[in-house]
Amino acid sequence: MKQNTYKYETSVRHVRSAGFTVVELLIALTLALVLMGGVVQVVTTSSSSYGQLVQQGRLQESAKLAMDYITREVRNVGFWGCNGQRIQIANALDKSKENYFDPNDALWGFKVGGTGQPTYASGGDPYEDAVSGSSVLVLRLLDIDSSLQVTGHQVSPQGTGGSAKLELSEEHGYDKGQVFTVVDSDCSNVGIFAQNNANINDTLSIIAHNPGSGQDVTNCTKALKGNFDCDDESGALYQPYSVGSHVYAVRSIAFVLKPVSSGSSINALHLVDLEATSGTNTQLVEGVKSLSIKYGLDTDSDGNVDLYVSDEKLNADSNLDWTMAIAMQVDVTTQGLESVGTLTFEEDFSTVIRLRNRGI
Repeated sequence: MKQNTYKYETSVRHVRSAGFTVVELLIALTLALVLMGGVVQVVTTSSSSYGQLVQQGRLQESAKLAMDYITREVRNVGFWGCNGQRIQIANALDKSKENYFDPNDALWGFKVGGTGQPTYASGGDPYEDAVSGSSVLVLRLLDIDSSLQVTGHQVSPQGTGGSAKLELSEEHGYDKGQVFTVVDSDCSNVGIFAQNNANINDTLSIIAHNPGSGQDVTNCTKALKGNFDCDDESGALYQPYSVGSHVYAVRSIAFVLKPVSSGSSINALHLVDLEATSGTNTQLVEGVKSLSIKYGLDTDSDGNVDLYVSDEKLNADSNLDWTMAIAMQVDVTTQGLESVGTLTFEEDFSTVIRLRNRGI
């Protein structure tokens, strides 16, 4: 019997794995880079736009703060506790002294480096480092937030002996040489005088106002009523102020533009306390690049502004006077504290302030 022999053959098919060609990879990489570049561009643009908005917002904020600080103080010019246009003023301060206070000189100013800038001994200039060409605003105001109430008043005619003093409802921290105003409770009179008693431990509840010497500012008389100054005391009245009258310290301050630090290109608005030695500086607002003030003058006493002039013009023109000022135009330029890329930021702002206690 013949056997059949079967021969098995195995057929193996080799399948090649499909992959990316170099060209395909290059195309994919190119597309990825394009997409990534688009994302980066969007993020960069968004970041730049956000930075610009932040800087522009800061420009407006700096301008608003600067103008608010100035406006708040300026609106108190000419306020003496009552209507300053219809009240008798008894000014007992010696005019020959350096710190003499005239209520008519409650507001004045000058351009740094220009006409009217005061001079000081070396080391005592409160306007040192002020930005050249900027306006300086000087104010003498009542400290209306720290009034003292009168509970009694002793005063006797000149040469009759006895101390002239105001008795107060509380202790105070003021010392010899501080200038005050006292306003009668019925708004009939304002007295301007200097404290001449020491207050070593800030525990006194009296203020003496006798004539004296040896201070930067002194009194020529005990009298604090009537309508007079030390050039002509014929209108002086030796009468006491009534219980309930108020005493206010007189503040001397200035708004000055100075660099935030020595050599800095960023300026800031400063408040200078002129009562302190060399002037105590308080930085108020960074980023105020320039400050320029014009004054609205009422030249015919009708209560309306007739013209606006610069501080330089007002100091130089003998036909004009600071008492004519009834309004102010304040112009500031603010600058960004940071750049965005190659961009820097500046913006101009302007406001007009009415001196509400003048021209009425």
